[in-house]
Amino acid sequence: MENDILDGLEDIGYTGPLLEEGLLEKALDGGPKSVEYTGLVEWLSKELKILCKLDEHVNAVTSAEDSSSFLLELSSFLKELGCAYSSLMEGHVSERLHTRENRILLLNFLLTELEAARMINVNKPDLSKTMEVQLNESSTANDLKTMLIALRFPKPPANITSSLLFGKVEPKVKEILDNASPRLVGKPLFVGVLSGKQWHQLSEIQNELQEEYRMRREMLIKRLDVTIQSFQASTD
Repeated sequence: MENDILDGLEDIGYTGPLLEEGLLEKALDGGPKSVEYTGLVEWLSKELKILCKLDEHVNAVTSAEDSSSFLLELSSFLKELGCAYSSLMEGHVSERLHTRENRILLLNFLLTELEAARMINVNKPDLSKTMEVQLNESSTANDLKTMLIALRFPKPPANITSSLLFGKVEPKVKEILDNASPRLVGKPLFVGVLSGKQWHQLSEIQNELQEEYRMRREMLIKRLDVTIQSFQASTD
């Protein structure tokens, strides 16, 4: 029976320490008081919790004194899992893993349940996850959506062109401006038309200003760091 358990553990991808020769035998001897045995039960229960969407799982013991809490958690977990073995579900909780046979039975039950859960998960995948599509919205698209919401436009059709969309937006904006208070929108600083060369010059000026502001910001942050360090040094 122990060899069957080892084969089953390898089949499901278990890579823990109990695959080494003799360690499973020792873990079975310790049962609910063994860190290794309860650790294996914990691993199996967590795998089942994910696949079967359960609320419970079992925590391994850190010492023999924790065995009573382990057995209580195991009882709740098996009940939620629907275990039908009377030797694991009936009688006093402290006596259910009293024999070596029941300890082996528990591992066999958890292994077969995990294998079945994985097969079901492969044959019937969660379509809500596999069909999930994430759309990354650009800043331009986000600004456009915000503008349409502010103007109380209905959602435009997916096949609308940009020229047609802005053709509808422009008269709406003009209508709002005509009816708005003069204080709402100030007078524009510039109403002329720039050439391509002038736009290029403006872009270069903007880049230079941004670089200057970046250097000033870094300098101020550095000064703040030095000031804080000096305060800390004076209090030491």
